[in-house]
Amino acid sequence: MSALQTLVSHRGTLALMVRQDLKQYYGRFRLGILWVMGEPLLQALFMWIVFALIFGSTKGITQEPFVLYLITGLIPLGWLQRSVNQGPKLLRRLGPQLVSAKLPVVMWPLRKVLVAMMDMILASPVIVILAVAFYVFTGAPTVGWGLLLVPVGLVFQLFLCLGLFMIGAALAVHLPDVENMTSLLNRAFFWLSPVIWSQRNFPEWLTPWLYLNPFHGILDCYRAPFWPEVLTAWPNYAISASVTLAIFITGLVLLRSRTDEMRRLF
Repeated sequence: MSALQTLVSHRGTLALMVRQDLKQYYGRFRLGILWVMGEPLLQALFMWIVFALIFGSTKGITQEPFVLYLITGLIPLGWLQRSVNQGPKLLRRLGPQLVSAKLPVVMWPLRKVLVAMMDMILASPVIVILAVAFYVFTGAPTVGWGLLLVPVGLVFQLFLCLGLFMIGAALAVHLPDVENMTSLLNRAFFWLSPVIWSQRNFPEWLTPWLYLNPFHGILDCYRAPFWPEVLTAWPNYAISASVTLAIFITGLVLLRSRTDEMRRLF
């Protein structure tokens, strides 16, 4: 609780750091935020052409339009993958400076994860534009009560990304190979999460096991406004929430242990 209070007391500093990172990040590109929205849109269009038109491999996915289904998975996946990629670099490259700073060490992972979250939020107008366009021309999809679950998905993904970031940061201090393994983990999240598939492709008895991947439950929250039928039994979301909490606590414990060790050394 004291760590949380300390973090809250530094919220102004955290907000300033996030704004500086965003300004620096987007300042490197001429197209700025337009590129943030355009990249996932192009990726979704390419996947739609390959999977839906060429291979016709969307059997079991009743949510239409498929390109909107794709992009509601790809944009949150970008936040997750960016957090996984950046985690192992934190303490290996900036460890001595961070542990000697007067700010709580957890602020640095939180800073990077929040910047990645803003990247996702700034790309989300693409989803709105596509949804409006398809509704005007086809009458679907409509937006329902599932919109209330979007903030729930954001909160759980924040904890998931922060936990994975801290685990990567802590492990990479003694295991530099962790940095090279992030691409493998990101591919696992892509293929083992319902980004391009639906749990309807699998037998019903297997569904609870699919939710051991916490990102599965998070994607359901994001898609519920358009397709509430993607929601399954509540115990499945209890599984995803429990795994998310376990990842977050593990990351927090490992980060504190590693930073305490570094303080003794430096």
